[in-house]
Amino acid sequence: MFTNKHVVTALIVAPILAILSYFAVGYWVAEPPQKVEAGGNYKLAEKPNCRYTSGVCELKNGDFEVRILPQELSDGAIRLSLTSTQPLDGAKIALVEQDNENNTKPMNWQSIDDDRQQWQVDIHPSSAEQQLQLVFSFNEALFFGETQLTFIEYETTFEKDFRR
Repeated sequence: MFTNKHVVTALIVAPILAILSYFAVGYWVAEPPQKVEAGGNYKLAEKPNCRYTSGVCELKNGDFEVRILPQELSDGAIRLSLTSTQPLDGAKIALVEQDNENNTKPMNWQSIDDDRQQWQVDIHPSSAEQQLQLVFSFNEALFFGETQLTFIEYETTFEKDFRR
């Protein structure tokens, strides 16, 4: 089988063509990045760690990225610590349940550093079905997203905390 020069050539060329076509399709089909404009609204994409018991949630849109770390407090509340790649003008959070009119009012995050890249807020979730709705203001533009509360639990098969 490997004595036929056509088979050997195909085995060498096929993977190269597959890799080149993968990048070519991504180049031609991908949406071009857009510059953030004042007054614009931009949706944040949640990374996969928000959907699992990872103990951390990251949301991203281009160069703008936020990372949320939960910490359980003694009174049953959860302190969420936010780290942003950009200095924020402000941030809000709301706990909501789907098909429920008893949603909490949006709360303000509190800045804990002079650079306005570290923020904290305490929440009191009542059920695992609640979602977080998040809004961040940066350069007069709004970035918004939502995520499940699944990430606030941290479970691992190892005895080590890998989040930090």
